[in-house]
Amino acid sequence: SSSSSSSPPSSSSASSSKSAKLPLSVTSRDYERVRKSGEPHVLLDVREPVQFSICSLPNAVHIPLRRFVAPSDDEKKQAAQDLQTAISKAQQQSSDDPRVYVVCRRGIDSMTATKLLRSLPEFDRVAVQNVRGGLLAYKKNVDDQFPMY
Repeated sequence: SSSSSSSPPSSSSASSSKSAKLPLSVTSRDYERVRKSGEPHVLLDVREPVQFSICSLPNAVHIPLRRFVAPSDDEKKQAAQDLQTAISKAQQQSSDDPRVYVVCRRGIDSMTATKLLRSLPEFDRVAVQNVRGGLLAYKKNVDDQFPMY
């Protein structure tokens, strides 16, 4: 049978993570639709603290990329735990596993973070997607009043 190679959508094995079937990125307009719909999700902002303090999207969870790639295993574990906590909070509002959308200023660090998170077994059941073009694209395509630096 030709369907034997595809695993069932509910499979939780490492080879069929939630992200695998999804595009790596969504557009800023796609993300805005999710945000406005009230669909439970996590917006992970991976910029540095000084950048985050200047501007951020509502309800963004701030975990800088450098924590996920830190030389210290403890720091990496703590970053992953902080994200798991945010995912658990979003889960309380939904029967489904909430998606994680990753954002930064231009979409470069967020792409790095998206690929990294998709490769970690502890985030297998989580659909992780990059917001293409980052906050600059959000300002350009969604909200020209969004403060940028």
